[in-house]
Amino acid sequence: MKDSIKGNIFNIQKFSVHDGPGIRTLVFFKGCPLSCIWCSNPEGLDPIKPALQFSKDYCSLCGRCVHACSKQNAHKIVENEHQIERKDCIGCNSCVEACPNIALKLASKEMSVDEVLALVMQDKVFYETSGGGITLGGGDPLMQADFAANLLMRCKQSENKINTAIETSGCVSWKEWEKILPYLDLAFVDIKHMDEEQHKKYTGVDNKRILENICKLLSTKTSTTTSSSISIIIRIPLIPDFNTDEENAKKCAEFLQKHDVQKTLKYVELLPYHEWGVMKYQQLGLSYNGPKEKIVTKETMEKIALIFKEHLIQVVY
Repeated sequence: MKDSIKGNIFNIQKFSVHDGPGIRTLVFFKGCPLSCIWCSNPEGLDPIKPALQFSKDYCSLCGRCVHACSKQNAHKIVENEHQIERKDCIGCNSCVEACPNIALKLASKEMSVDEVLALVMQDKVFYETSGGGITLGGGDPLMQADFAANLLMRCKQSENKINTAIETSGCVSWKEWEKILPYLDLAFVDIKHMDEEQHKKYTGVDNKRILENICKLLSTKTSTTTSSSISIIIRIPLIPDFNTDEENAKKCAEFLQKHDVQKTLKYVELLPYHEWGVMKYQQLGLSYNGPKEKIVTKETMEKIALIFKEHLIQVVY
């Protein structure tokens, strides 16, 4: 792996406390193999195409973006309305720089490993005092496995030695997983649904590769750089009218109980559906097709949690 390798990053969030132990820096990678209808980070789905976000409430119709984009003509002011021809946007960032009102944001930036690492290491003192570190998220970091592996490797070098974690759908070839495993302490992997057809209907792909990779992960004993076990946390986003039934939870619990041979599964985390990403769809000019029912009740959460407990699997929610 070369230091000159570049990654497509759409956000770096500091002081995260929900994505691994301690205080962490969360690096969001662009690109995802799934297209979940409830996705809260739609700006990270496409691995290449720029994601230009437009906040109408901040726009004063000054027209500076129109002049800045004169070569592509992606911006137009028509009858006191700001219109964006997204097919013409090349992600040059000229409109963002010209806007005086922060109405425009380009959620995509090509960065080197050195550039990302420099931002991550700014908070090394917090990692040392809290047991924190770096978490790669997205999108899905394994869509850019070479860059992810290079970054994690640098985090594990003797002068750094920080804890590493990844949040992933797991839906890539095993050879991509093998690139990062030597430098990984913790993996968050989603199980959306145990039924292949239901999974495909709501996420765009079936779950066969995901479950195969989880089986392999649960039998992966050590990280070659730390000589310690790689911890696995299975996350289940609970989506109304999709995967909140007890039968699906039972199948998931039985699957994990059967394949956790090395006892590397730390726990199962239940994540109730939320609408935090809905505004982003409007900013990106997209339609949101998430579930009509908005609430996963406490009673439903407790029933699902009990099923995992009955299978002797620790669960948090």
